[in-house]
Amino acid sequence: MLELFDSVGLVRLTTASSSGNGVINLPTLPAGTYVVRVRVDPYVTYPNGTINYNLSVN
Repeated sequence: MLELFDSVGLVRLTTASSSGNGVINLPTLPAGTYVVRVRVDPYVTYPNGTINYNLSVN
């Protein structure tokens, strides 16, 4: 799960599956302070694999 927060609260969230990525794409985001939180579902067993995170801000 990928979550984006501003000073007021949650702006947007997305989830990813084993075959896809969780992406938040906002073409117009006002200047300010934001927090990005990435969480892995604690109720799912992942026997192996790699989890990668990328953050891009333009």
